[in-house]
Formats: sequence, structure tokens, C-alpha cells
Amino acid sequence: MCIRDSYYSPGRGRMAALAEEATAIADELPDPVARALAAAARRRAFWDPGHLQQRLSDATELLTLGREAGDLELVLQGHAWLVVDLLEHGDSDAVNAQIEAFAAGAERLRQPLYLWHAAVWRAMQALLAGHLEEADRLASEAAAGAPGETVTAPQYYAAQLLAIRREQGRMGELEQPAREFVQRNPARPTWRAALVTLLCELGRTEEAKRELDVLAHEGFEDIEPDGDWMSAVALLADCCADLGDAERAEHLYNLLTPYRDANVVIGLAVVCLGSAARYLGRLAATMGSEREAAEHFERALVAEAALKAPVCLAHTRLEYARMLGPGSEKARDLLRASTATAHKFGLATVLRRAADLSWP
Repeated sequence: MCIRDSYYSPGRGRMAALAEEATAIADELPDPVARALAAAARRRAFWDPGHLQQRLSDATELLTLGREAGDLELVLQGHAWLVVDLLEHGDSDAVNAQIEAFAAGAERLRQPLYLWHAAVWRAMQALLAGHLEEADRLASEAAAGAPGETVTAPQYYAAQLLAIRREQGRMGELEQPAREFVQRNPARPTWRAALVTLLCELGRTEEAKRELDVLAHEGFEDIEPDGDWMSAVALLADCCADLGDAERAEHLYNLLTPYRDANVVIGLAVVCLGSAARYLGRLAATMGSEREAAEHFERALVAEAALKAPVCLAHTRLEYARMLGPGSEKARDLLRASTATAHKFGLATVLRRAADLSWP
């Protein structure tokens, strides 16, 4: 079984050993292609929240060796992994440069897979910048341009559509597709976390609690630490905060704290959910730890400003204001800034949540 096929299979535990074996073999060969393939194997094997620096190193090595070998497909793989890792790292300009380089190479190669990836990232960029209608259109175009991707493309489109509809206050339109993805992907907790998020957004708290119970029965410790882990935990953090579940918030807080300086990225950079620190801030506030919450929210404001992500900033400012309360002048400034951004970009959910505060 190859490294790629192993990632979402019961054989995933062998990937690190296979990658090490590939590296040892490649090191004995004067062949940049062999070393590039070994770097690609390592990058996939260590796609988890705890190996960001190693992933950046392996992706950079893959790109460098692909160029040395004159192999455009290896170069494109290097660009693709760097889009994911640099977005998680928070280097917005570098992410855009990698996407631009990837898109140029994809146009040269004209293979549908690479053209589709470039289209998916254009939708991601539009959403991150707050252009919801453009993101909606680009996501649809990307999905239509991936006729051979019968498994991955529908999931990527669904993830982007859920994120867009959440900001538009229209997440309920996608309940049935979300439930179908949960049924088809029982081992992928991100889909159930998305369903819990949807139910919370609709105010159906009892149903949300029942779905949350499915993921929380072992204190979330059994969520596989893979490329889906950060997005699943971030979505669950929002849900626990919305439900006021302090006990489970503490479990998630302890799990997520080591990654407070990272951004939350879904899949192959399909959607960026902003700074992990925002979710830690919400969890800390739910636990009643206001000082820690403030520290996390401050960190998130810096990270999301660097990311040039107004939608993320609007959410962080709103939740920070909620934690500080109406007696704080800083809270009122944060709330004003959040609602101004929401009006500018048509963020219906932010506006609804701000109105729900009912501050005099």
C-alpha cells in the first residue's frame, strides 16, 4: 500500500516507518527524484498538528528537489503542501505566492487535478478575504471542474459551502448533506463536528448535545491526531462554548493549548478557520478563566490581522467583547469594530450574534 492510500486507512500507523525507509533508500541514491519522493512521503506521514515545522521543512525540500530534477509534478506537490503549512503558520503573503506559482504550473501542465486545486484555493482566498458571493461562485466553479474527483471534490465543496453558508446565516440549508457526509465518513470526526456546529447555529441545542456526546465519550482523546484534528477540535470548541459546556471545554482546552500559535486549516487548505487562539479564548471564557481568555483573544487578533482575514477578526472581536461584557469600554470598541466589518462584508451570523448580546 502506498503512502497516500495509507493516510486514511487502518495502515496509517505504518506510514512513519515507511517514510523513514524511503528516506534511507533515497539517501543512498544520487537521484533528486528519489529524495523528493522521500520528502513527499515524510510530509504526508507527519501531517498532524504536532509536526508543523517538520512539514514546512519537508515540503520545502520536496519543492527544491522537484525543481532540481526538472519534474513539474513534484514541484506542484511541493507548492501544494506549502500552501497548507504556510497558511497554518500564518504567512499570508507566502501562501498567496505559493498559490500563484502553483496556478502557473497547473496552467502549463493542464492536468485537471492541478487545475481543480488552484480553483479550490481561489475560493478559499475569497472567503478568507470576506468576499462571500465571489467565494460561493468560485467554489461552485471548482466543483464543476473536477469530474474525476468523485470522492474528494464533493467533500471539499461541501466544506467550503458550509463555511460560506455559516457566515451568511444560511447553514440550515445544508443539514441533509451534512448528515449524509457523517454517515459516509464515520471515521472522520470533522463531519460530525460540522453537524454539531450546524445544529448550534440553528438553536437546536438538545440535538447538538446528542451529536456532541458521540464525539466526547472519551474526552475527545480518541480523535485521531491527523490532518483533520485541528479543524474538528476548533469546531467542537465553538460548539462547547455555544452550549456553555464548561467540563468538555476544559478537555478541549488542554488538547488545543499546545497549538495556540497555529491557524486552523481544513484539508488541503480548503478553508481557513482563523487562529487556534480564538477557539482557546472561547473555551477559557466558557471555563470562567477570563484572564487566560483575554490573552488568547489578544493573540488571535494579532494572528488574524497578519492573516488579512476580516471575517475571522469579526468573530474574534465579537467573542472577546462578549467575554469582557457591556461594562467594558474596550468591549464596546470591539463590538463596534466587529459589527462594522459584518455590515461591510454581509456577515449575517456575526450581526445576529451581536444583536443577541442585547447590550443597552
